[in-house]
Order: sequence, then structure tokens, then C-alpha cells
Amino acid sequence: MSVDPPGSFPGPAGGPPGREGSGGLPWAAPVPVGEGTVNPYGLPPERPATVTAAAVLGFLAAALELVGGLAWMLGGAVLGSMERVRWGETGFSGVVVVLGVAALIGAGAYLWGGVAALRGRQVVLRVAAGVGAAVNLVAVITFGAGGLGLVLAAVLILLLSLAPSRNHRPH
Repeated sequence: MSVDPPGSFPGPAGGPPGREGSGGLPWAAPVPVGEGTVNPYGLPPERPATVTAAAVLGFLAAALELVGGLAWMLGGAVLGSMERVRWGETGFSGVVVVLGVAALIGAGAYLWGGVAALRGRQVVLRVAAGVGAAVNLVAVITFGAGGLGLVLAAVLILLLSLAPSRNHRPH
């Protein structure tokens, strides 16, 4: 009867090379885990927290842009009715409605960008945040409204510009 050395497991698979008959499981060389490599279990690398936070803020920005866009469009319609009665056609209500439509398009872009960021393509959310920042900057300069959207867009751009977000490549 043979005695197995400590740390080995009895079984038919054999031990490490050069130690036949020890009854242990086969040994494998450790797999290096680092940037750009797959972990030893074959799973893709984890998504950085900055990407997850940016995607969640993208969804929040989409909701706020949706509400803001509807408010801009409603305000433009009411302003257009008042314009015709009091001042004639000035075109100012058209600018407000155009900002509302741009905000609704931005809401869709933020939503698409958040989903794409969770799947590993942060560029869509980065472009949506850049366009959202531009639209909200126009709204802040023109009407003094849209500051929260501007801040959210700036935070999104910052989160996606950090090293863990830039270096994340799934699969």
C-alpha cells in the first residue's frame, strides 16, 4: 500500500510531471491576470465602477432630458399662442420648441449611450454627453435653465475620461 504525500489527492489522474504514482491531480501553471488578460476561469474582465456609474447617470440624464424636453415643447406652444395674440409672430416660440425637440433627441441618445456603455462601448455615451452639454449650454445662456443637464453631462464626460473607463475592453 502506498502513502500519498501531503497536499496530494488520491485518484487516477496522477500527480505533477515527474511524480508519477503520487495519486494527485494534474498541475497547471498559474495564468497571469492583469490588464487585457482573461482571468483563470475564462470570464471576461470586470466592468469598472466608473463605467457603471456613467451608465446610471446616463439613464438619469435621459429621464431629466425627457421631462425637460416635454416642458420646453409645452412652453413653446403656450408662448406661441401668447405671441400671436400680443406681439405678433416673433419666432421666439420656435426656438423654444426646437430646444424641446433637441432635448428629446438627447434623451434618446443618453438612453442608447447608457445601454451601449454597459455593453462596453463608451463612445456613444461620450458623444451623447457632449451634445447634451452643448444643448444645455445654449439653454443656460439663452434662458437661464438647463444647468442640471449641463452638470450631468460634464460629470459623464469626466467619468468616461478616467483611466479605468478608457482602458476597459470587454471580450
